[in-house]
Amino acid sequence: MQSYAWGEFASRAGWLPVRVAHDRGGRPIAATQLLLRQSSVGRVAYVPRGPSIAPGEDAALPELIEQLHGVARDHQAQALTIEPAWRDDRFLAARLRALGFLPTDALQPRTTLLLDLRADLGSLTAGLSPRTRYNVRAATSHGVTIEPSGEAELPTFYRLLLETSQRSHFSIQPYDYYAALWHDLAGTGQAHLLMARHDGDTVGVAMLLTMGTAAYYMYGGSAATHRDVKPSDFLQWEAIRWARERGCLTYDLGGIPDEVGRETDGRRDDRASSGEESADASRELWGVYHFKRGFGGCPVRYVGAFTYVYEPRRHWLWQVLASRVRTLAGLFER
Repeated sequence: MQSYAWGEFASRAGWLPVRVAHDRGGRPIAATQLLLRQSSVGRVAYVPRGPSIAPGEDAALPELIEQLHGVARDHQAQALTIEPAWRDDRFLAARLRALGFLPTDALQPRTTLLLDLRADLGSLTAGLSPRTRYNVRAATSHGVTIEPSGEAELPTFYRLLLETSQRSHFSIQPYDYYAALWHDLAGTGQAHLLMARHDGDTVGVAMLLTMGTAAYYMYGGSAATHRDVKPSDFLQWEAIRWARERGCLTYDLGGIPDEVGRETDGRRDDRASSGEESADASRELWGVYHFKRGFGGCPVRYVGAFTYVYEPRRHWLWQVLASRVRTLAGLFER
């Protein structure tokens, strides 16, 4: 979400991407893609999974934040929300508070499930749960195959994603969202489609994003038919193998319930609950968590979202509106 291509994708949905670089002695040490959007109560400024700071350059954070403030104020934003891809750390949270930011409800999953692909294939296989391992073998014995696909298969991908969402009661975006995502990220080699086939039918789909040595499982679905051949487990396992063979070092299975991350950290989160909306999201995440945990991996909890308010009255109005229409969340739900 900090890549140039994601910014171009976001611009299709009405966001204005602004890229900010911070140099020291002519050497770039930090960078941020800030997204701005007009609302009925003023512009919103949001940094998804950023800013990014080079290792050993944490001292540059205050200067980078000042640059972001300058951009946000120049565009008359009523507040700036950042949601860094930093592991949860009380020291980091305290630094952000000291810079005037306050914790706010996260738009991205606070906790994801991360696989370390540097392990050998035997170790990854051993990390599968007995049920997942059985399902992978069952799919193989039934002749399920996995094939990379392209733009022509997007309608099939969406059909199975929609079918799965209706069957499992989770929300998805309109078709144009995924078509735009593919258009902007496939050309840069970041978006990938994998299809599971059985007897000539497409029975499972997955969309992955890659960035550098990281792979992300973004969206997936399966047909209501052919459930007995276990295509979903096999497709996910082959996606993991595919990412490893491409040289990826990590495979992010995506959001899981934050309760898992809090338990792993051994402490409770000190920020207020976001209420009914978060409860609904948590229920959806519990459903997919039972599937994802079968592939092993470790829960990773992020520091969360923090907001700096420039205009308190307009920001309060924005919060009231956003809680009803969920304007922000649509583009960034995962």
